[in-house]
Amino acid sequence: MQINLKPKTKYILSCNFISGAMRGFEAALFDLDGTLIYSKGVIGRCINDTLEHFGYPRFEGPELHDLIGVPLRKALSLRTSDIEPLVDHFRSLYISTYLQGTNVYDGMESILVVLKEEGKKIGVVTLKHTPVAKEVLRGLNLLAYIDAVEGDDDVSELKPSPNQILRICRILKVKSETTVVIGDTSMDIAAGKKANCITIGVLWGAMSMDSLVSAGADFLARNPKELEGILKEL
Repeated sequence: MQINLKPKTKYILSCNFISGAMRGFEAALFDLDGTLIYSKGVIGRCINDTLEHFGYPRFEGPELHDLIGVPLRKALSLRTSDIEPLVDHFRSLYISTYLQGTNVYDGMESILVVLKEEGKKIGVVTLKHTPVAKEVLRGLNLLAYIDAVEGDDDVSELKPSPNQILRICRILKVKSETTVVIGDTSMDIAAGKKANCITIGVLWGAMSMDSLVSAGADFLARNPKELEGILKEL
């Protein structure tokens, strides 16, 4: 079923396109948290444990929810201007405990397998520090599928700026116009649109359908099976 939510933009909410080859794009760029993996509880716990360790108030309720998609330094700067010791502590704590509550979303690894079989380049664009993101991917047995990882340490401006996407496209030697950006936040979609990529918003992560539509997502997927169908239609 195809649903047109605004002119010239097609959103697929229920997709039966489960056969055929992925021919129309060169590369797929995935957001990490909320798209490939579930890690919301772990990130929030590590931020709050870090704040508590340094004697700062924890984030609770809506304040904690509002940090979804916010770069780590920006989040910590809401409590103190002296953030570097907190950043180091957070990363150490996260690396040592992230497997306690972090999981790959069901169906996402199989999509990576199909993309590799079809000869597509696969990248991850994340607000995590690149070495941290690679360690998470390694620990969850996903790193072997990934051709490049673009984190918060490689460019000066992060999502929703297109800089991370444009840089990883150069690394992968693909055109942004033939690259698909897949993410769960409006920042992912906005970055992809600014880079002139095809964009797919996924609805199992942080943000609502309205947020992803407002950001200009070309497609929406309610689950990984629908995402696989959209990719096979492109």
